[in-house]
Amino acid sequence: MNSNITNHSSITSNSTFSNPILASICNEGETLYKEGDYDAALRLFYEAWLKLAKPQMEQEDSELILSYIGDTYYRLKKYNPAIEALRSALACQETTRRAWVLLRLGQALFDTTQEIQSKAYLQKAYRLGGKPLFKDEKSIYLKSIEALI
Repeated sequence: MNSNITNHSSITSNSTFSNPILASICNEGETLYKEGDYDAALRLFYEAWLKLAKPQMEQEDSELILSYIGDTYYRLKKYNPAIEALRSALACQETTRRAWVLLRLGQALFDTTQEIQSKAYLQKAYRLGGKPLFKDEKSIYLKSIEALI
């Protein structure tokens, strides 16, 4: 199934993987994501996840792969699996994507009307990434935390 939903390039090709096999799989997934073929991209991101050594959550690339999975579910408007993947990403080793993961998790919670939790994550994202983190996102998310920042 090809899901052509408005493409916002949250997944970036400047992400660095420690494992070249995972990098290759995820680069292909990024291409599909940017083309709007979210279902095919998701399958590749899961393939990369399954190739991580066990325990997967302790591997260097785990947060990145889970954030890709979470963002792809978000683009598919499958908010509950997005929330699950993004929360799992937060349980992994912290990377430079932490602010972005918090932002996307806050957005997914907002879109499922979990307002209190949403604001907490959006505020954390703002503290780490500032206003520039929100510049390509719908203004509703930043407006929801204006009184808190």
